[in-house]
Amino acid sequence: MKFFLGIILLILSTFIGYIFSEKYVKRRIFYQNFHFFNTELQKEISFSKKSILELIDNKNDNDFMLAVFNYFNNNVSDFRLTYLKIEEIDFFKLYLNTIGGGDKTSQLQYLNVISLEIDKHLSEAENNEKKYKTLYVKIGFLIGLILLIIIM
Repeated sequence: MKFFLGIILLILSTFIGYIFSEKYVKRRIFYQNFHFFNTELQKEISFSKKSILELIDNKNDNDFMLAVFNYFNNNVSDFRLTYLKIEEIDFFKLYLNTIGGGDKTSQLQYLNVISLEIDKHLSEAENNEKKYKTLYVKIGFLIGLILLIIIM
């Protein structure tokens, strides 16, 4: 019975470690989508000249596109992106406030400059995911292992 309880605690603590590591995965996915959107927006401004609303229409299948969709269609600027820091949310809001205004040349210049900043955030998110995702899972496993040993 003790062994069974210890195994359950081991599995539970490992799962809790996995849950804590999910914010790093979500953050990386957010910045990958941000990078993709910025690249697509540059292409659209350069060539097809679609509006932002046409570009985001019915593409709210991830957190990033849902936030952009809500911002432009519903004027919602209160993002529930708990895995981002306050500075990152402010950066995202500034990006959304800036795109879509001005002439083609200034927009392309802005998007080119901001793409470097997005790439920096994406690289940081990827590095943090590599570091902390496995760390949290391993710590959860080790805590569960310690609890198993204590129970036995």
